[in-house]
Formats: sequence, structure tokens, C-alpha cells
Amino acid sequence: MDKTTVADARIVEGAILADTGRVNVPLTDGLDLGRTRYARAVLRQLNAGDILAAQEEAERLVYARDGALSLVMSPARMGREALRRQIARLEGESGESYDGPLSVEELSRLSGRDLAALQAGTELLDSVAATTAEALRDRGRSAAGGGDDAAAGDDGSPQNRNAV
Repeated sequence: MDKTTVADARIVEGAILADTGRVNVPLTDGLDLGRTRYARAVLRQLNAGDILAAQEEAERLVYARDGALSLVMSPARMGREALRRQIARLEGESGESYDGPLSVEELSRLSGRDLAALQAGTELLDSVAATTAEALRDRGRSAAGGGDDAAAGDDGSPQNRNAV
């Protein structure tokens, strides 16, 4: 079990974001599984496979008013399926660990307070991912412009270098 140091992390509302792209979330009420009480959850970023699996689990085949079958996705189910897949592991106070993802039944045993803490942790991961994507996009724009600010006018439009 790896320990996150202060140098490797940012603390946001009790959750610790490590440089590894994982968030350590303290569980105030904890989750009892077997004889162990787990007091911390480690969240991770979703990958494409997680998202596709969560979407598939969130879809249901229903009959439309005209009698035709229709595939409908529940946003609540999608959120639940994504959250349970983001739980990489639970950690007990004595060093025990329980690998995720949690089952729907295990997830439903969390207190409302701990569920809210996990959701805040996923929002932190999402904001970091969005910030990273924005930084990459901005870097790409700078590189596409050739990196020479003198080549652009005040409005950002290209200027003719050969003009006198």
C-alpha cells in the first residue's frame, strides 16, 4: 500500500489528490465489509472501458407508447455505475485493503455523508482532467501558431512579414 506524501498531493475539502491522478477520500462513517471497517476510498480516473461498461449498465430496453422497443439510458444509473468503477480500492485503519470496483449492493451501504464525499472526490478528478485537457489544448494552439508572437497582430490575426 503506497502512502501519499504532502509533497505529492493537494488537499481539497478533506480529499487528497495525489500526483498519480488518484484521490484519497476519507470516509467519515466508514463501510463495513465482512469484519473490516474501511475508512478511506482511493478513487481513480475512468478509462474508456469503464465509461463504455457504465453506459451499457445504465441502458434499459423499454416499450415506447407505440409499442416499439426503445433503448433508454438512465443518468442516475450512469452516475452510479461510473462512481463504483472509480473506486480503485478501500483502505482500513489497520492497513487492510479491498479492491474495487464496488458492487451496487456494497455502494448502497455507504452513508449519505460518505457518498457525498466520494462524489466530491470524483468532481475533483474531473476538474483536474478538464484543466489538463485545457492546458494541452492551449499548448497545441501555441505550437500551431509557430510560437512567434511577432507574427500575429493585436487581434491575433496573421501579419504579412514581407510588408514594409
